[in-house]
Amino acid sequence: MIGIGIFFQQQDLKSSKPVIILQLIIAIVTAVLMVICIINDFAFIYMKWIFLLLGISSAIEGVEKYKMKMPKKTFLTDLGIACVWFVLAYSFMD
Repeated sequence: MIGIGIFFQQQDLKSSKPVIILQLIIAIVTAVLMVICIINDFAFIYMKWIFLLLGISSAIEGVEKYKMKMPKKTFLTDLGIACVWFVLAYSFMD
């Protein structure tokens, strides 16, 4: 495909092993919470935790990109997306 390089760029920098493990744990917990949320008719308590975990994951990616000295645009984008996830999590709090 011609336009696929726009969205998926090859990165030469690799994540550290603890970050990969942490991201994997967060992804698994988020997937389990999504299944539980669907089973329980989209209960707000589960959605709050899903959005909170997604925010933490995005924030970790942003901090990791900052530590790798990537361009400012890349890590600020991740931190901005993390803020959106945190606002969504806050909106589902009782």
